[in-house]
Amino acid sequence: MQSSNSTSRRDKRTDELEAKNVILTEEITESKRTEEILKKSEEKYRTIFENATERIFQTSIQGRLLQANPALAQMFGFASPEEMIANITDLGTQLYARSEDRERLRRLIDKHDLVENFEAEGRTKDGRSIWVSINIHAVQDQNGAILYFEGTNIDITTRKQMEHELRQFKDELEAKNLLLTEEIAEHKRTEEALVAANRKFTEVLNKLDALVYVADMESYEVLFINQHGRKLFGDIERQLCWRTIQKGQSNPCEFCTNDKLIGPDGNPNDGVVWEFHNTVNERWYECRDRAILWSDGRIVRMEIATDITEHKQAEEALRNKDILLGGVAVATNILLTEADLNSAISETLELLAASTRVDRVYISEIHVSDTGEHLMCRRFEWQRDSIQSQTDNSDLNHVAMNRWHEMLSAGHPIKGLVREFPAPEREILGLRNIKSILAIPIMIENQAWGLIEFDDCHSDRIWTGIEVSILQATATSIGGAIAREQAENALIEAKEKAESADRAKSEFLANMSHEIRTPMNAVIGLTGLLLQTDLDREQRDYLETIRNSGEALLSVINNILDFSKIDGGKIELESLPYDIKDCVEKALNLVAAEASKKDLNLDYTIDPYAPEIIMGDAQRLRQILINLLGNAIKFTNKGEVAVHVSSRKFEGNDYEIHFAVEDTGIGIPEDKMDQLFQSFSQVDASTTRKYGGTGLGLAISRRLAELMGGKIWVESEVGKGSIFHFTIIAKAATKKQAVSKIEDQQSLIISMYGLLHPLRILLAEDNEVNQMVVLKILDKIGYQADVAVNGLEVLQALKRQPYDLILMDVQMPEMDGLETSKKIRALWPNGPKIIAMTAYALKEDREKCLDAGMDDYISKPVRLEELQSKLNHIENSSRT
Repeated sequence: MQSSNSTSRRDKRTDELEAKNVILTEEITESKRTEEILKKSEEKYRTIFENATERIFQTSIQGRLLQANPALAQMFGFASPEEMIANITDLGTQLYARSEDRERLRRLIDKHDLVENFEAEGRTKDGRSIWVSINIHAVQDQNGAILYFEGTNIDITTRKQMEHELRQFKDELEAKNLLLTEEIAEHKRTEEALVAANRKFTEVLNKLDALVYVADMESYEVLFINQHGRKLFGDIERQLCWRTIQKGQSNPCEFCTNDKLIGPDGNPNDGVVWEFHNTVNERWYECRDRAILWSDGRIVRMEIATDITEHKQAEEALRNKDILLGGVAVATNILLTEADLNSAISETLELLAASTRVDRVYISEIHVSDTGEHLMCRRFEWQRDSIQSQTDNSDLNHVAMNRWHEMLSAGHPIKGLVREFPAPEREILGLRNIKSILAIPIMIENQAWGLIEFDDCHSDRIWTGIEVSILQATATSIGGAIAREQAENALIEAKEKAESADRAKSEFLANMSHEIRTPMNAVIGLTGLLLQTDLDREQRDYLETIRNSGEALLSVINNILDFSKIDGGKIELESLPYDIKDCVEKALNLVAAEASKKDLNLDYTIDPYAPEIIMGDAQRLRQILINLLGNAIKFTNKGEVAVHVSSRKFEGNDYEIHFAVEDTGIGIPEDKMDQLFQSFSQVDASTTRKYGGTGLGLAISRRLAELMGGKIWVESEVGKGSIFHFTIIAKAATKKQAVSKIEDQQSLIISMYGLLHPLRILLAEDNEVNQMVVLKILDKIGYQADVAVNGLEVLQALKRQPYDLILMDVQMPEMDGLETSKKIRALWPNGPKIIAMTAYALKEDREKCLDAGMDDYISKPVRLEELQSKLNHIENSSRT
């Protein structure tokens, strides 16, 4: 009995064990089946994950990168996801340009679980900056605890750059390679994780603002399409892609063939990128096609199509802007460089018309009518061959457009469709068949001078702000060109008036000089000759008074002429070698007689280190010295007048020569010194009456010193005297120049005592007194001369016999000296030397004489020493 019970219990346990074994076996079988399903599901999503063009990632709570697909690794410059995961240990400092962006994103995730379109600047492996848009969510377990984060990155660098540069491109998002994987830690959670990943993958694709679909490469059957695609084409899964998506196609697209998406090795390549214009909705798309392995092992095509219509429009606008800028740049250059304004504006209008693609461009000037209306008067026009010109249309010229004038005067352009303009304006513009118009004011000195108008006669064109801004710059250039022409015309008119006034002044001075010098020639010449005869004391005193008065009057005339030449910038300095000591001594000799009358001592000192011979204009230096010495003697009653010369060496042969004229005269009050070097100015009026003078001497001296590179100033103390300083800049003469100067001086000394071969001289002079004076002077120095009273007699005399020299008066009856000289040079090219003797003493008069063929020039009154020097020079040259 006991044994039977024992057996019964064993059988029962056996049955229980067998039952449990069956259950366990079924569980194991079910588990393996589940694992197989999960494995296939994982392979399916791993295929999508690995081949997706979206950048998919998975990160830990601590900020480490757990998973990355190839597209993400490539975007950040890594060769593979494994390299990226191994190198990125801190997302915030390694992938983000600013770590605070990572912290801000984390706070958003903590608050919302799901964060979409979070934009941040990142750094690639090589440090290059990129911009990404992040879609990320927190993956939680059944209890709501965050396990990790996953999402996608979209490269928006191009969009960011376009926003920064043009601000007109809209966001261009490229869906790139979605990241969908997870780290399976436990077998029990695998199926749930894959289901969640699949759901999230679909959600991400559905939220993309781009068409994403997958189609079979052989049958063209649509296997998947995202929500964006469903909105465009409906639920087209199981339908043919080229019939539903690419409407209008009669055959599959060329990009769908294997040779475009499959490499020679039979594996998917990098795919193709192409653009498609949908004629149904007039939108442009950028399509990225790539072959991938589907979950069942077949090769399928995945396409991501992004709407790039606004990008295309922006590109077109940019091309148009570049064309317009190019045309404006060329037009601006023409306006700046072309001398002929009409030609420049005509070329400009043609360039602007080509750049803006309008039918007509013209420029109108604003005039105010007698009734106060502002009339638009057309000045320039360009039109296409097919468009009628409006230049000669009397109905459209001088049109009153007061509303336009108000807007243009305020600097505002007028633009729009003509059909939207007020009725009166619409009627006027309609006569020109204009559909769209742009009128920009041309401003000159902040006033609306006129306008430049662009007419489109074929389309309802909408002018953009950029086009208006660019063309406003052109209108400014046109206004500048017109203003320049106006200024140039005003300048030419002012110049002509100034030249006319200058000619009148020059003619007055020349006539004044001629009328005064002609009688002065006789006065000074004859008194000079009389003073060389036997005279008693009283007669000599009278003659010296006459001569001194004549010299004083001549000095006044010379000062006025010199000041006029200097003031008009017509004086030119010579650059010849001269001896400083000789120049100072000659100046002292010229004032010695006046100093002797007042019993004043004259003295000079020269720095031994100063160059002996310098290059410059000795006559003008002597003029300054004589002016200063004359003033010093005039205002000094006792004591002495001295000249001191020192120097300072610069680089090379350049020197600053310093002259100081010191006197022991009455001195100058300090408050009067600023008047000294002003034109027609003296210390006070009483000085003029007591001491005489024109007040030009010091002004001329200042200008001459400045022309020679120096300056002039004075030191003075009332009752003790004055020191007038001036400097010049000069080069020391070279050895060759110095030797030449010495030889010239020796030659002059030898020739002063008579000519070895007297010259055959013809005197051409119509004034009998001047004839007598010159003949007497010639006789005094050992010459004889024949006389002719006009140019015709000169030519007749030359036909009778040859002459070595003609002393030619300029102003003569019948034929003047200039015309006579020209005929002599034409008839006798190797004929006599001609020296002008004229009462005209300006530089232009000398140039006229030389241009007429004369060889030299003497201004009246004729001085014995100057005539002697000229004759010696001719005699020496004839002997040579």
